[in-house]
Amino acid sequence: QWGTYKVQETKAPIGYKLSNEVESIKINSEDVSQLQSLVFNDTQILGKLNITKKGKDGVKLEGAEFTVSGPNGFKEVVTTNKDGVANLDNLQWGTYKVQETKAPEGYNLNNEVQTVQVTNASVGQVQSLTFNDTQVLGKLNITKTGKNGVKLEGAEFDVTGPNGFNKIVTTNKDGVASLDNLQWGTYTIKETKAPQGYKLNENTQSVVINSTDVSNIQNI
Repeated sequence: QWGTYKVQETKAPIGYKLSNEVESIKINSEDVSQLQSLVFNDTQILGKLNITKKGKDGVKLEGAEFTVSGPNGFKEVVTTNKDGVANLDNLQWGTYKVQETKAPEGYNLNNEVQTVQVTNASVGQVQSLTFNDTQVLGKLNITKTGKNGVKLEGAEFDVTGPNGFNKIVTTNKDGVASLDNLQWGTYTIKETKAPQGYKLNENTQSVVINSTDVSNIQNI
């Protein structure tokens, strides 16, 4: 019928924001023979991405850096917080590549490249990626010395540590017994056999291997 009509969008397509615009159109004797047209412009809903960093036993890791690249030259470096999560929002639709570029202290860099797509179908939900890092394992040198600091070969030490670790090591010609690939934790060292001509040292020593010192060789 002839008259004034008001038109308002009440449901937006998937992935788009509802337009609050109200448009009107008049139909009368002057234009009734022509097709009337209205255009409504909707804006895209922008995407969100959470990157989670985990270590051994699922512990959340702070301080991991990730480089995120995406459409239209997008590139951003983000860092995981105390909850092990780095957040990105306002992401245009497209494919994003995520790679760890700096590992948390005490962990090995994960060279895996993961991708995520932000599309109209998924943009209403937070996209999630998880990266798992392995711990840098520790090293320990046990040095045996005698009078005037002479290095002694043939001393045996019993080393015990976390998760039932127990190993006997013997000093070499340089007076050193070496251990590597040590899980984080506290290790106890006790001499169980002295070099020939020397008395057994009955003192027990301990060393702690953790994220802050695992990159250095521990010395006893």
